[in-house]
Amino acid sequence: VEFFDSKEDPLATAEVIVPEVEVIPPRIKTANDFAWIRRPRSKHGPKELKAVALLKALEECREDHFSDIRGLLAMVKEEGNHYGLLSPAASLSALEKLHVQHSFSDQSL
Repeated sequence: VEFFDSKEDPLATAEVIVPEVEVIPPRIKTANDFAWIRRPRSKHGPKELKAVALLKALEECREDHFSDIRGLLAMVKEEGNHYGLLSPAASLSALEKLHVQHSFSDQSL
């Protein structure tokens, strides 16, 4: 048993060890503006026409396989990161595996 002088506080001299905690920054999700899809096709630019054609091709592929887009991506083993987001390279790989013809390149995505 140790006895301390009443003037000496044993906790005042004690070293407190606080473990470092990894701070995960919040995921900031930007809102996409899909208003351009509702415009008449005659007012679409070349990039927008390519995007609409790709969406239509994915829709037909989805219908052919009786699945949703996530199911198609899981079928070709391109499920993305822990947020479910695909990189441009993974997107192109998935389109190739699904035999979807398109005019996009890795630089244009």
